[in-house]
Amino acid sequence: DVTEQLGIVRTMETVAIRTADFVQYHLRHDRSGRILCAAGKGNNGGNAIAIGRVLLGRGFDVQVWVPTGVSELKGMPLEQLELFQAFGGTVVQEGAAAAL
Repeated sequence: DVTEQLGIVRTMETVAIRTADFVQYHLRHDRSGRILCAAGKGNNGGNAIAIGRVLLGRGFDVQVWVPTGVSELKGMPLEQLELFQAFGGTVVQEGAAAAL
């Protein structure tokens, strides 16, 4: 399995960069609107948060929403959330997502 050979961190970063490339260059998102990354508590959620961090670093307005609640995150998804917040990212609270 590729993930086992590369390791979860390298795989997650690669997925994040390539997905951010897709949003920026193929969808041609013009940075005028907000991007909301919905993230579950597993590694796919960690991917969503990492994508948000990469896009945030490229100047996009990005927020992360964790429907299960941030307190449910652990391991790699929690590490990704901490990195996202260190980059200045905003986490939408559980009840606030309906207002978006």
